[in-house]
Amino acid sequence: MNRRQFIKSSLAFGSAAAVPGLFAAVSPTVRKLGLGERPTVGIIGFGPQGRALLGRFLSQPVVVTRVCDCDRARCEDALRRARTHYENNPNLGIPPDACRAESDFRKIIEDPQVDMVCIATPDHWHAYMVVEAMKHGKDVFCEKPLTYSVDEARTIVEVAEKTGRILQTGSMQRSSFEFLTACEIVRSGMIGDVKYVENQYGGPASPRRPYKNMRNWEKEGAENKDCDFKMWLGPAPDVPYSDELAPRGVHPFFPGFWREDDFFGSGACGDWGAHHMDIAQWGTGHDGDGPVKVIASTEAPSGRWEQGFRRQRGVRLVYADGLELRHVGSTRWGTVFFGSRGIVCVDRDHFAMWAGDASSIRNDEKVRKALSDGTFDGLEKVAYYNGKYRERVNGENREIDTGTERYGRNLSEALAKAADFLGVKMCDDRRLGYDFKTKLYKSDNHVKNFVDCFLERKEPICSHNVGPWSSVLCQLQHMSYVHDIGFDWDPAKMTFANGTGNVEWLSRREIRPYTGRFNVEA
Repeated sequence: MNRRQFIKSSLAFGSAAAVPGLFAAVSPTVRKLGLGERPTVGIIGFGPQGRALLGRFLSQPVVVTRVCDCDRARCEDALRRARTHYENNPNLGIPPDACRAESDFRKIIEDPQVDMVCIATPDHWHAYMVVEAMKHGKDVFCEKPLTYSVDEARTIVEVAEKTGRILQTGSMQRSSFEFLTACEIVRSGMIGDVKYVENQYGGPASPRRPYKNMRNWEKEGAENKDCDFKMWLGPAPDVPYSDELAPRGVHPFFPGFWREDDFFGSGACGDWGAHHMDIAQWGTGHDGDGPVKVIASTEAPSGRWEQGFRRQRGVRLVYADGLELRHVGSTRWGTVFFGSRGIVCVDRDHFAMWAGDASSIRNDEKVRKALSDGTFDGLEKVAYYNGKYRERVNGENREIDTGTERYGRNLSEALAKAADFLGVKMCDDRRLGYDFKTKLYKSDNHVKNFVDCFLERKEPICSHNVGPWSSVLCQLQHMSYVHDIGFDWDPAKMTFANGTGNVEWLSRREIRPYTGRFNVEA
């Protein structure tokens, strides 16, 4: 049994907290802390996600000593937030000036007094910062998707193994109770053999274009003196400044333009795909694994020039055991497991279950809509709560509340309905959730889990044995859409198999020119 197999089999039997010494393989080497001293954190990147992570780290037994953004306004705002927290909580005994701002992330990574690094930058920066932080002895929390390319994923695994550093990928759905419960139902065999899983999200990134709105290029591209745009670009080629790429100041929205750009992101495949395919892997027991074949989409290509006329859905990932992960639309569920004894649907704060043989159910938009609406009558409905949504009915926008007394008026009731149907009770320690046959790693706070694992030298819930492989799934789908082709794959080596594919795609250099800046190297 190799190390990856050991981790996978170990996680099937309980949470890390419930199994002493489970992750003894993690290096115990950390900076020696003084009596009463808290470990230190440096946070890089302060869009909305970075600001949210700052708040979460401030609630943990750590000291945020460094904040960094290449935009001066965002950096100063982050510093103010951290210092205000320490001013308002004098009981912590942390002077506000314990935190200071940096415009160059390398000062944080190279500082021996910083123990942990949190990375919330655009995707094209992730791998370089993760690798360099680990090489400088830091444990790392990095947002999803962990990498911009397959090559970067391979390097991260190599460096994590070599350095023994702790890595947590920000696939936070693993720390949510509805996803844990859904995956434990599936992993416990309660819907039988799972032959396929559907994931719903948007399509791939788009070919590079200088501005999101070409008619508004002058305003969009106006100089921003607060932003060091050369630093924002980092390893990417030099392109004109756009405030859709690097929004001005402290903005309240999640930027979409860089996610949609071939030079910087992987579209929705790397955004929501990183979340939902990660849950598909977890629920089917394929962590540290991947498909052996990628089947190209046969759906009609997009008719939009700004999307490069690329197909937007329909790629299938086929595993050695016959499992298929299907990228679909026309549903309000993030992940749907189809088994020989039932269906489990899950999304954030939403859950549903049907009982019966789903292996022969036709995979089409009509079925997906019925599963979304709770009207599917092909099997016995057990539990259903899909939140509140707005729908146009007879020319009017109406709010639909999917909660019902019979199937669940809210998420908690829907989960309880499913557990009761399956004859499963809560664990004696209710913090561990329901007492399914297979208990998965339990975390109810992704950042806390990372900090706890730093202190206890254990592997976190989304470790280097998990995050890189979920990121590779994003890249496999993405390259299939970009090149409109299928291919064979070797998941252990993270490369093409049987003479298919093109190794150049593994670095994405065929679509993003090589600059030689900030190379990701072991």
